[in-house]
Amino acid sequence: MAASVQANVFFANERTYVSWMHMATTMAGVGSTLVGVMAPSAIMTMNRGSSDATTSSALLANVRFSFFVSVVLLVVALIVAIYAIRLFHHRTRVLKLSEDDQNMGRSDLAAINTIPQVVVGCFVALGMLSIFVVGFWQLIICIRFIHSHDASKKWYHYYYYAR
Repeated sequence: MAASVQANVFFANERTYVSWMHMATTMAGVGSTLVGVMAPSAIMTMNRGSSDATTSSALLANVRFSFFVSVVLLVVALIVAIYAIRLFHHRTRVLKLSEDDQNMGRSDLAAINTIPQVVVGCFVALGMLSIFVVGFWQLIICIRFIHSHDASKKWYHYYYYAR
């Protein structure tokens, strides 16, 4: 006997999924922002006249720590996103299995539920990965500049012209 899924149950499942994905996206955004902001700010601080070895090593330690924190945040965000997708699919499968459609088999229902979310998840993951790669590339450039600090060059000259 086919049981109909109530709309409030189905949408509660979707709201929970969106809430988990919102948290994962927020954590990934904070992680990417740390990489993108910390390294250029460290170089700008170096160009303000504090060029002693203690300040340089402290700034490099701050850049490395912010990179470590951003990697941890991105990994946790990825784990949260995977968990949210798996939980959403599990709950959707449980709801749909009690509702047997005469025209579709269970594999067809699973494909209809899975394919759009996998595509959207791939686009989100690709976007987060590209932000992280660009930030990591900027971090490498900033670390190179900190190690070969030349007081006559400003960080933006190195960033834009010395590559």
